[in-house]
Amino acid sequence: MRFLCLHGIGSNAEVFKTQLSAIQAALGSQHDFVFVEGDIPSEAGPGVYGVAEGPYFSFFNLPIASQIYDAFELIDQALEYDGPFDGIMGFSQGASVAASYLLRNQGAHLPFKCAVFFCATAPFNVESTPFRLMDDGTFRDEVTGEDISAEIAANIPDLLDRKRFPSYGKCMIRSYPADGSIKIALPTVHVYGRNDGYYPQSRNLAEMCQSFDREELEHKRGHSIPLEQGMTSRIVDLIRRLIHAVELHMESPQDIEQALLGSWSLLDYRSQLQDGSETFPMGKGARGIINFNPNGRMSVQLQPAVTKKVKETVHDLLAYTGRYWVETQPDGSVMLKHHLEVCSWPEGDGSYQLRTVELSEDQLVLSSPAPLNVEVNPLVTYDFGWS
Repeated sequence: MRFLCLHGIGSNAEVFKTQLSAIQAALGSQHDFVFVEGDIPSEAGPGVYGVAEGPYFSFFNLPIASQIYDAFELIDQALEYDGPFDGIMGFSQGASVAASYLLRNQGAHLPFKCAVFFCATAPFNVESTPFRLMDDGTFRDEVTGEDISAEIAANIPDLLDRKRFPSYGKCMIRSYPADGSIKIALPTVHVYGRNDGYYPQSRNLAEMCQSFDREELEHKRGHSIPLEQGMTSRIVDLIRRLIHAVELHMESPQDIEQALLGSWSLLDYRSQLQDGSETFPMGKGARGIINFNPNGRMSVQLQPAVTKKVKETVHDLLAYTGRYWVETQPDGSVMLKHHLEVCSWPEGDGSYQLRTVELSEDQLVLSSPAPLNVEVNPLVTYDFGWS
């Protein structure tokens, strides 16, 4: 699986890599971790100064809508240039940004299938009614003028530290309430310390996630990821259970469409005759690429294994492009459908192809769902292996 990772306040990607190093090693090299760095220069955050070298960054200084949107843009850029990802993972402020992003996009097709939160701080609602710190020291709703100081003290206590978080005159946004009114509908893991000043916020975020796919681990430490071997093993066990939960959910058309995104290289292209024998229509070692784009369009290029110094005909190559989607069949099976809008094989123009989908780790197998009648070899099934 691939995880997008967001560091904490006043930190950087290298610090988070160090924090996760034991967990990464225990999970194994088959899992990929990509680290995003905040774009706001900052002083070293809690527990960072003197331990790791700077420069240090944050995703936001104050809960201001424009800064949270900028943090969302960093996630979107990572999805565009380094994605797709299976999960998102965050520590402290990074967990806040990750949760804010997931809650903001509820009801839409989320680009992540799971989330892991370490020592999470409160997630913020960019569409909430804004508030300001007034001359009299109270926090007031920007629209109604209501004094919401008690709410802010309970949910965003950092703002009470005026020296560290100077917020006078700033138009800020509220955190999401932990009242059950909104849920992150993904499998999640929550790791937090009972001696962490952000313990209540971490617990509140856990309550904002669906309970039947939620794993929680409370440790005795503070605002940190525990490094003890026994605790690392427990965290890894929870993440493995999370991965298993994601695999169980990989059955809907939306999940399969998300898993297909990206570029795949051809491993082999073979056909099976009715008598069980196999052939390689383009020869062993044929090359090819298939691309699935988020806009619902795909393209395929296939080249035979036999190379020629001079190509006598373009028909040696097969290429087509068009729309694709995943749909549920009447028998409950899920199939991938291609519409060949433009095809190098003229007879293929405008046709549709139906394929079964098998996904495992970083490999993809697309197969014709039933024997096909073709002119040369009757009753043939085709299998395309990609990685």
